[in-house]
Amino acid sequence: MNEVWEKFLNSAIFSDVKNNRLAHTILLVGEDSFAVEKFCSNLVLSIMCDAENKPCLTCPSCKKVLHNNNVDVAYYPKESKQMSVKEIEDFITCVFMAPYEADRHVFVLKDANQIDKNTQNKLLKILEEPPAGTYIILLASEEYNILPTIKSRARIVRVPQMEQNEIREVLLDAIPEKDVAQTALMYCDNNCSRALRFATDENFLSLVRIVEDLCLNFRHSSNMLTYASKLYPYSSHFDDVLEIYLQLLGRTIHFIVEKNSDEIGETIARSHSIQALIEITKQCGVLQEKFKRNCNGNSLVDSFLFMILEVRHKWPVMV
Repeated sequence: MNEVWEKFLNSAIFSDVKNNRLAHTILLVGEDSFAVEKFCSNLVLSIMCDAENKPCLTCPSCKKVLHNNNVDVAYYPKESKQMSVKEIEDFITCVFMAPYEADRHVFVLKDANQIDKNTQNKLLKILEEPPAGTYIILLASEEYNILPTIKSRARIVRVPQMEQNEIREVLLDAIPEKDVAQTALMYCDNNCSRALRFATDENFLSLVRIVEDLCLNFRHSSNMLTYASKLYPYSSHFDDVLEIYLQLLGRTIHFIVEKNSDEIGETIARSHSIQALIEITKQCGVLQEKFKRNCNGNSLVDSFLFMILEVRHKWPVMV
């Protein structure tokens, strides 16, 4: 039994399924889209299962869900990354149709936090009074862009992160290079979707080397242009830059506090005070939020580099 499955079976929402008190609108929230979609799949199985002990994984309905051909389960968007007006109209029409084979049906709306406000307003009435036997599951990386009126109508479930050993298994199943998988695991912050993206990106190891070099050697404003030119090509994935950088800072703080064996943490610690490490970590969190709000990537790179110099100047290493 994998850990995502075990966490689902121990969750309050699975208890609701077993006791026939499941809300008709569920909002699953989690930064790791892989974990959220796995959790969602387990929930869909449990809703659609025909057996008394759910989910049995062997009844015809479960088998169809597992093979992604259950006609009473629909996923949106179907054709693009964001739901189009046409797909919204199709969704609304299908919700009010009777299920084809079962006495219930499930609709899964991915990336709900990316649906624009006008479209969310169109969904409100359906979410408020869905037809009998209808379950609507919204998936979101965060709650920020979801209307309060939608959240008030939904059962909100925050999906727990996956453990490192399970992410490792997923990575090794997906890619043959163990060294790449291990590096991706090291920098993913227990986010399986990020780990998979890292491991399958041919530029990932190059980015790690750039960020490691930045941590070790960026000390003077005369180097600004050099490092900016290295980071600009990654500005559209600036969150990855920050995540790798934060993992390196975390290793360094851990080395300072625990005196563990970590060569790169020890090297970075020689040129960063603990106060600087803590402040840079906090400021990186601010930059992460700005990136989520679609701030310009190149300008964030500039802000990032200026911030590092400013903080290290304010809290230098005391010799």
